Amino acid sequence: MGSSYDRFVVALSVLRGEEDANLILADMLDEGGSRALAQWARSKLRPQKRLQPVISVLPYKASLRIACHCFEHALSYYRETEETIAGVRDIASWTKGEADRETLDIGCLVLSRVFPSAFGVQDVDKTAQALHVAAKCVGGAEDCEAAADSSSLRSHAEESCNGSRKAVTASRNMVHAIYGNLRPGLELFQFRKASRRELNWQVEAAVSVIEELIAH
Repeated sequence: MGSSYDRFVVALSVLRGEEDANLILADMLDEGGSRALAQWARSKLRPQKRLQPVISVLPYKASLRIACHCFEHALSYYRETEETIAGVRDIASWTKGEADRETLDIGCLVLSRVFPSAFGVQDVDKTAQALHVAAKCVGGAEDCEAAADSSSLRSHAEESCNGSRKAVTASRNMVHAIYGNLRPGLELFQFRKASRRELNWQVEAAVSVIEELIAH
């Protein structure tokens, strides 16, 4: 799939709307065995619609950090989510190298306790579960990397990216839900506008994370 730097550059180019980068992204996904996502990457969609395949091609810690940003943003719409947000931040800080493995485990424990009706919002448990899986797999991937276990490393990394991708989608669904709950008479075009706004926010968050990683 290329070096981490190469993947960062391609991902950033795709999200910025550089069409030539889409084919490179698709080739990277094909190389990694993600043929369905590769086909998605080749489709004529707006850059925002390519966030999912972009997440899959990034190094697993970068994907997890983006997912953390998206979940925290979705939680900010709801009340009494401080403990869950703290857990998400624990995981994000570990991906940045600012915290130890124990902090990652604490964050995972917090997410494992989120129940379906928490905060009165649908999809919160799906988001927490997906992010929990992603975080646990990232920890497993790091262990495999230290042990030079390449086959297990790939399996953990793929599962982590899948979890991060699901968490990003479920986070967006959480935001969709609050618009529907607070404004039951919301016109379809208004709902779609709100949906696009959240997707744009997620893309901007991903760009910010990737730019930071390239800078370092």
